[in-house]
Amino acid sequence: MKQLQDCVSRLRQYVELHKHSFIKAIALVSLLSASRLAFASDEFQGLIDKITELLQGGFGTSIALGAFLLGMLGTIATQRITPLVIGISSAVIVSYGPDIITALVGAPD
Repeated sequence: MKQLQDCVSRLRQYVELHKHSFIKAIALVSLLSASRLAFASDEFQGLIDKITELLQGGFGTSIALGAFLLGMLGTIATQRITPLVIGISSAVIVSYGPDIITALVGAPD
């Protein structure tokens, strides 16, 4: 019985220490659920299509290339790798972001 009480006590301490993480996880799940419901309607489908078209076309390629080049210039200027990593990350996000977001929230095609 003592072991069970110790286990319950440790569990309460763990929950008390990490309650903010639990709240964040619940908020994230709620946000993803709400975004699925938002994509279920066709009200914003035109806007979604336009933004996706822009980011996957020449505009998105220009932004990705610009981010990469700025990262390279920042790396050369500061002699640190961080600007290049940020530039490459930004380029990847702009290039693949619409597909990833669509896959996560389940937007209709």
